Amino acid sequence: GAAGFFIVEDPPDFLPDVFMTMPEVLWFISTHNLDALQLMADEAQTTTLRDASTIAAAKGLSTNPILVNGELMPTVDLPSHTWHRMRIVYASIEQSLRLVTDSSSGGTCALQLLAKDGIYLDTIP
Repeated sequence: GAAGFFIVEDPPDFLPDVFMTMPEVLWFISTHNLDALQLMADEAQTTTLRDASTIAAAKGLSTNPILVNGELMPTVDLPSHTWHRMRIVYASIEQSLRLVTDSSSGGTCALQLLAKDGIYLDTIP
């Protein structure tokens, strides 16, 4: 099936200016269980994805890839000392995701939650 973003913009003056003026980053994160997709393709008697898991495994690739905006293992560089408003959609079946920041290059990052499923928290940072 198709999936993507549907963003309803906030009304003017709804949020403090600091949030309204932040640069936005859109991440569509999806997981793809190729074993399950291959089984569904077999049951549906279709050639689409029929050998997806077999081909990935033969090439030494994950049969459960995670894509960000359609890319496998992307690198995202954000400028330091700048807050970003990250709008994230996570699309998956039977899998969870834990976001962490990587400070292996010496940088540090802080995350603050503003909303869940498009509903703002009662108290935002």
